[in-house]
Amino acid sequence: MSSAERDARMIQLGRLIGQRRALAGLSVRQLAARLREQGRSWCGMERDLEDVEAGRHATTRVPLAHLATALGVDQIELDTWYALASTTPPDIASWLEQHPEWWDHVRSIFTRSEA
Repeated sequence: MSSAERDARMIQLGRLIGQRRALAGLSVRQLAARLREQGRSWCGMERDLEDVEAGRHATTRVPLAHLATALGVDQIELDTWYALASTTPPDIASWLEQHPEWWDHVRSIFTRSEA
């Protein structure tokens, strides 16, 4: 994936997160407060949230799962967010790490889908 494609995906992800926040009727400050209630807090949180929504940086400091919980996002939408961020959902990554015997089968699924 090119840098331009990655940037476009981050912008799309940021828009989806911003739309979800707006649908919830929350300001960035209110979303930050919800994250703090979940025990998630760091210096510059509100600025980082604004940057994510603007597509200016990846969500490494703002974990997608925590945003999804704070915004009431379902698993299907969260999986879309992970795809846009080019990130494997943690539950899938963890399972794959624990079961390398399945990797060849997983590869074959991708090979079939590309044909």
